[in-house]
Amino acid sequence: MLQHKPAKRATTLKAGGGQSSAVQVRQVVKDFSPVIAQHLEKVFNDLVSTNQKLGPDGPPLTSFDEFVSWFLSPASAALAPPIDRDLSFPLCNYYISSSHNTYLSGNQLYGSATTEAYTNVLLRGCRCLEIDVWNGEDEASSVSSSDVEDAERESSSVPRSKRAVSRLKSIREKAKDKLQRRSSSKSPSKRPREYTELDQQTEEVTDKVSAMDIAQRRAALKTEPRVYHGYTLTKDIPFREVCMAIRESAFKASSLPVIVSLEVHCNIDQQHVMVDIIEEEWKGYLVDTTGQSYNDIQKLPSPDSLRNKILIKVKWTPTSSSETNDPLEMTETRATDQSDGTVASTSSQGQQKAAKMLEKLSKLGVYTRAYSFKTFSQPEAEIPTHVFSLDENKLGNLHSHPEHGHVMFNHNRNYLVRIYPSGIRVNSSNIDPAFSWRQGAQIVALNWQSLDRGMMLNEGMFAGEEGYVLKPEGFRSDSVASRIHPVRQHLNLCIRLIAGQNIPLPPDKEPSHADHLKPYITCQLHVDTHGPPGQGKTDLDDDKVSATSKYSLGKTQQQSAGEEREEEELKLKRKSRTAKTANPDFADAKLSWNGVPDVVEQLSFVRVKVKDDRMMGRDELVAWTCIRLDRLKTGYRFLHLLDAEGEPTEGVLLVHIEKELL
Repeated sequence: MLQHKPAKRATTLKAGGGQSSAVQVRQVVKDFSPVIAQHLEKVFNDLVSTNQKLGPDGPPLTSFDEFVSWFLSPASAALAPPIDRDLSFPLCNYYISSSHNTYLSGNQLYGSATTEAYTNVLLRGCRCLEIDVWNGEDEASSVSSSDVEDAERESSSVPRSKRAVSRLKSIREKAKDKLQRRSSSKSPSKRPREYTELDQQTEEVTDKVSAMDIAQRRAALKTEPRVYHGYTLTKDIPFREVCMAIRESAFKASSLPVIVSLEVHCNIDQQHVMVDIIEEEWKGYLVDTTGQSYNDIQKLPSPDSLRNKILIKVKWTPTSSSETNDPLEMTETRATDQSDGTVASTSSQGQQKAAKMLEKLSKLGVYTRAYSFKTFSQPEAEIPTHVFSLDENKLGNLHSHPEHGHVMFNHNRNYLVRIYPSGIRVNSSNIDPAFSWRQGAQIVALNWQSLDRGMMLNEGMFAGEEGYVLKPEGFRSDSVASRIHPVRQHLNLCIRLIAGQNIPLPPDKEPSHADHLKPYITCQLHVDTHGPPGQGKTDLDDDKVSATSKYSLGKTQQQSAGEEREEEELKLKRKSRTAKTANPDFADAKLSWNGVPDVVEQLSFVRVKVKDDRMMGRDELVAWTCIRLDRLKTGYRFLHLLDAEGEPTEGVLLVHIEKELL
């Protein structure tokens, strides 16, 4: 078993992106509790007396010692190793383990923003990150596009006016005030370097300097952009530090490419700084486009060809019709403002409007160019490198639409799509990613700080997969995709709960509570209950559910588009009786499902939770595991358990699994 220092366990092994389940594949049971040993002896005797085999990959039953040795090996785990590791298809053919508002360590309103959050998710197998970038807080040492416009008006109307000199003095005083406050705790004899530079720059200005020159001088002394959740109370962190954290951790858990989704709220001046920081901190990791035109990109590259590369998803601002394959260029001419790199659109009336995105920053989005989604028939929807972002509401509505649902599914075979949570999820709850995966969406952004159903399913999907999972046939963009439909089958599944050992205790309990633990098992089957795109339904279709309650439904966790309704969930959930102690005997309790329809094995999951049955108060989650159905091995197996924080434990459940797909 892997050994880690306690201080690093939560960072290196916490579940959610597949890293912890990868540990489970290699994890072994060191010894057996009396109740497990007793059941294993009974199983061996029953198999020998009836001339049965242990399982499809079990050892010959020649001796009890060999039988026991097999159960002490990784082969006895219920989770199979990754099945299909072909990484040669274009990017759109993979599900990608993804994070939403990666910088947050708490909820969306007042949680802290930390660089550790990026390190955390990358080490846990995440391959798509999000950064919200805003102007640096010291506006006295940076210049916005509005400052430049004001300076231009002043310099053109009143050259060397008193207004310009007054403006310079105001800038200087504000800068001094902020910098003095910042350095108040330092020795007066050691003034900050940026104070000295700013002071020298402003002192060189005479009454012959125009307001435009002032703005340009200020632009040379920019404060670096910050990262935080806008219009909330979240703490901010420097953009450069985020880039450094990503550089240090991006390829430790996996060498497969990392996609960085930039939400840019900066002015043009600060976007220049962003580009400088990205090129400095990610040098050698960015895609090299030297000698390559954007017109040359006819299809997406494969994950295997992009190892150790950072892809930047950012709003696309094309330069000219000769340099881009953007179909809109045929109907709209564009001109570049050489002074700051922004792009101006020229309408038929001859009016010009400056784009909000810096051209140089936009060009960093080589294979992942973000466009605003309107319809799947818009011209951008045929650009090989485009990425649409949809929130969970839009996805649910499109799925149930008789025309748009099918169009969306076919689009997602060939192009990247990112799904993100509704803005009302202020408590950082997660959407149901499996519903999005069934629509063909590759990138489903989740709040990794919330270990809920969504993150458990994400763990089940990406267990040991290095953050990329090949889509099933019928979901891919290969040459025969149009002739292949997803294989939907009927499922019969039976899980017999035999016994458990070393069940983790609730976090608030001492080791002495082990004898007082009252564990019971809930087993949830996650399959498609909404039907094929364009033919099915979602919870958003229910006319009885008001607009204000569609996502709360009286529960503490909001309802996601695609989650099962309560009655459907109850049909797919099974529960055992309550047992005793941390080494419980479940006496061969049977949990079974028969004839479950519309099952796509690679997109279905079994989620097992162990709860402590408390006489007073809410029953508490103490352990869990989640396994993708195509990786669920049959026969006598050990389910290796993660604790309530998502860390691997020595806890196991001895089970017998029967699975049949018809």
